[in-house]
Amino acid sequence: MTSEWITRAAEETGEQATAVKLNNNDKCRASLGNAQGIESVSYDKIILDTEQYDPNGIFDDAINYRCVPTKEGYYLVVANVTYATSPADGKYFLAMIVRNGTWVAVKQSDTTHANATPISTGLLSTVVYMNGTTDRLELYASHNFGSPGSLSNDPTRTFMAIHRLSYSS
Repeated sequence: MTSEWITRAAEETGEQATAVKLNNNDKCRASLGNAQGIESVSYDKIILDTEQYDPNGIFDDAINYRCVPTKEGYYLVVANVTYATSPADGKYFLAMIVRNGTWVAVKQSDTTHANATPISTGLLSTVVYMNGTTDRLELYASHNFGSPGSLSNDPTRTFMAIHRLSYSS
């Protein structure tokens, strides 16, 4: 249907039809496969070592645990971080989407129910421009529990998904 519509539109305007391949976009989703400890008041990269999908091989789930898109454009990044540790009331925990070492999205959650597990930062998302060659995206976490915290390795609770939305213009 889509290719037929493009052909008809091109015939009506006298322009040449251009094929659009939507399924070749850079996209990936990776999650934490093994429980990971996070030291108190530190900023630790989350070891996203389990891919749910990555058709173009843009996510490194073995060494650097980051996404390096191969196509220039704007990308939607959605992430969630869940702690399996029960903090005391009055503590905070963070999730940060990091582009080339700089925070581009931060979600802070404050604890109000001690001993509730798991606790989640909630979804955080942003749209970022990626140059398609050297830009990289990573997921970080931090907290002030006073002792090490442990992240949930449930793939529905600690993950990052990245999808290319459009070309830059």
